Amino acid sequence: VLHKQDAETLNLCNEMIARGECPPLMVSFDEYEG
Repeated sequence: VLHKQDAETLNLCNEMIARGECPPLMVSFDEYEG
């Protein structure tokens, strides 16, 4: 279950992916998620 803030961050990352410049936020999420 994603928190509201996480969902917004993922949405922003998806927009950046569309432009081909997504920051390594997923790596940080993986570290926090475990």
